Amino acid sequence: MNRRRVFRAARAIAAIFAIGIAPLGVVAGEVPSAIGSFESDMGTHYTTADGFTLYVYDNDNALASVCEGGCTGRWPPLAAPGDAEPTGEWTPFTRSDGARQWAFRGRPVYRNEDDRKPGATVGDGVQNVWHVAIDLKPRPPGMLYTGTVLGRVITGPNRMSLYTKADNTCTGDCLRDWVPFAAPWSARDAGDWSVVTRSDDGTRQWAWKGKWLFAYRGDPKPGETRGHRVGGVWQAALIQPTPELPPWVTVVPSDYGPIFANDQGKTLYYVSDDMLDKIAVEGMCDDACKAEHWTIVVAAPDAVPVGNWSLEPLPDGRKQWAYRGRRLSTFNRDSAPGEIYGDRFAGGGGFNSGWLVIPQLTLREETL
Repeated sequence: MNRRRVFRAARAIAAIFAIGIAPLGVVAGEVPSAIGSFESDMGTHYTTADGFTLYVYDNDNALASVCEGGCTGRWPPLAAPGDAEPTGEWTPFTRSDGARQWAFRGRPVYRNEDDRKPGATVGDGVQNVWHVAIDLKPRPPGMLYTGTVLGRVITGPNRMSLYTKADNTCTGDCLRDWVPFAAPWSARDAGDWSVVTRSDDGTRQWAWKGKWLFAYRGDPKPGETRGHRVGGVWQAALIQPTPELPPWVTVVPSDYGPIFANDQGKTLYYVSDDMLDKIAVEGMCDDACKAEHWTIVVAAPDAVPVGNWSLEPLPDGRKQWAYRGRRLSTFNRDSAPGEIYGDRFAGGGGFNSGWLVIPQLTLREETL
């Protein structure tokens, strides 16, 4: 199937799914005093009263938590007072250990111990089962927020990235590369979403925040954003940028794809957070091995945490950089940007074991 046929199919799929506007949530209402929130283009994000991100766990049941024992060390349940009453869509329930916990729409909520500062989202996407607690704004059915190297981008049901152009114009030869994202006859304006009628052929097209949406024929697969900044006038329809990086962190190409590196381009690594993998690494690479092959990433004395990047104390009083709570090192045999000789070093045989590179693509589609 050639690319033109693929995009004709994409327009058909968009028309099927984009009938009207379907709310995924309701307008945020009353919340308990222990809960904070803030608004973004995506919706309402819930936090603790002091601003720390709250999370939900896919494996939980309604008003019943399966995160017990050691799990609660990393994911502390958001405690509810013993006399707490349901407030809005928030409900207190009793855990198996007798403690009380808050739930949002029946889903127990938690903090993440690796979040070192308010606003951090280190726990988002962990093991693909932990997600930030967010009440998404209404959006057209089938419209997704897909993780890319730029952040979460608005996509259609086929997860091909959508784009906007500064002046909204694209006719004639422009349509060879750009496909208007079709809206069906029954679609109606709602919130940030609107329907526009094209002057060239009378077809209807979706717009977001007044910007008309297009797909790019040059994107070979879902999650690609090759149309971003084409001609200096096209922009990916970015609904959530990637978290901020520390000034010393760079992104370099590699056989793995874009990965994080230090300011000299040397690849950054962390050890998998799987407990069995940590045990395997310790058994296969002792202190002498680590000293020979690895150099820890020590933070400058005046360094401050940024986004998902935190500072962990060292025995000598210095601090080590960590990504999503996992301490960072460089591999001594890597000598040029993009080299990944340390990837899966001292692993236990699994694909994601041992020391691992950090791919830039870390955001996931939000489905709550």
